[in-house]
Amino acid sequence: MQTKLSHTLKQLDREEARLRRYTWLLLFFWSIVSATSLGWGLLEQHQNTQEIALTQAHAHLNRDVAYRSWVGHQQGIYVETSSKVLPSRYLQDLPDHIFTTPSGKELTRINPEYLARMVNKTFPKLHGSPIHVSSLGYRRLLNAPDAWEKAALYKFMRGIPEVVEFTEFNGAPYLRLMKPLLFDKSCKPCHPNQPYNKGDIMGGMAITVPLSELIAITHKQNTVSTIWHALLWLLGLCGIYLGRDQLIKGLYRQRDAIEIINRQATYDLLTNLPNRRLMIDLIQHAEAQCTHHGHFAALLFIDLDHFKIINDTRGHNVGDLLLIEVAKRLRTRLRGEDRAARLGGDEFLVLLPKVSGEIEVATDHARSVAEKLRITLAEPYLIKGEKITLSSSIGITLFPPQESRGESVTDILNRADKAMYHAKSAGRNRTSF
Repeated sequence: MQTKLSHTLKQLDREEARLRRYTWLLLFFWSIVSATSLGWGLLEQHQNTQEIALTQAHAHLNRDVAYRSWVGHQQGIYVETSSKVLPSRYLQDLPDHIFTTPSGKELTRINPEYLARMVNKTFPKLHGSPIHVSSLGYRRLLNAPDAWEKAALYKFMRGIPEVVEFTEFNGAPYLRLMKPLLFDKSCKPCHPNQPYNKGDIMGGMAITVPLSELIAITHKQNTVSTIWHALLWLLGLCGIYLGRDQLIKGLYRQRDAIEIINRQATYDLLTNLPNRRLMIDLIQHAEAQCTHHGHFAALLFIDLDHFKIINDTRGHNVGDLLLIEVAKRLRTRLRGEDRAARLGGDEFLVLLPKVSGEIEVATDHARSVAEKLRITLAEPYLIKGEKITLSSSIGITLFPPQESRGESVTDILNRADKAMYHAKSAGRNRTSF
């Protein structure tokens, strides 16, 4: 029975260990899922920021291309000359480069590039990011491409439609976008001597968009997302721990219930001593140890003399209290390895699992322990303020390692019981082998 209980408790221990392992695995999995979700969200936010910046760059570039194309199709436009708008020396070979109105105002023709520069110079905040037109065969130094633009122009010649790069400029983040500038018939008036045909690449239009504001907004959104993910992760941890604690508490309740049931089945409820069933297991174990190690064990059968008279005259309540006191005295007078049990009624058993390997020494030791217990049990008891004197008859038996091989626990109990009755028939309050 004890083996079965031990097996059940070990099984519960294994279930608890398995539950703790699964909890750690679940925590690890939840952490991976939370981190993956956060990382994916941050990556998407980063990509969205780049897409927004690219959309803005395309919008600026397309707007610039639109009014450049319109001016080009008008073969340039005339504006009044002033200190801020001077005739372009690159257009001086064109007819009607400078035109005087009937009212005497002097007008000069300006091309799309000149117009773009003037607008950007006059309204830099409204115009936004400036467009830089460059060419490998530039005539103006301002149209000279930098290293990145030069590389982009060569890529256009290989058929690449546009070049995009997210980079840093003077420690600040920027988006650089460049698209090819194609030659059409509207370009001919301003470039009469250029050897271009329709659709040829004249150069490129580049825009540089600052990303600091967009990145600042993205950082705020990333912070909020990180906080929410952290809170969700912590909430998940709490849920996992609470679930695990409930399951472990269930295992503990199951363990407690099993131990309570086992204790009720193997221990005497009144005296809290092992009962007959548990003592049989202990005797079987002691017999196996005797046979294996070659020593003797002793079993003492104790019967309280005239206990029935005390029980009948003073009541069962007093009798129960007396039995409890007897059990206490037995526990206090025994070694740690010795065990006392209540067989039933006023009968007790004491097991000395390891006495000696020599029968004479074992006999003397068993008789000595029995005499000490008899004397101890004969001392007066104070029950509800009343002194009660009680004697006992003790039967002793040894189970030798050789002669008793194959002997059943019932046989050992019967021999101890016969020895106890022999002590009673000899006058009570004594021990007998």
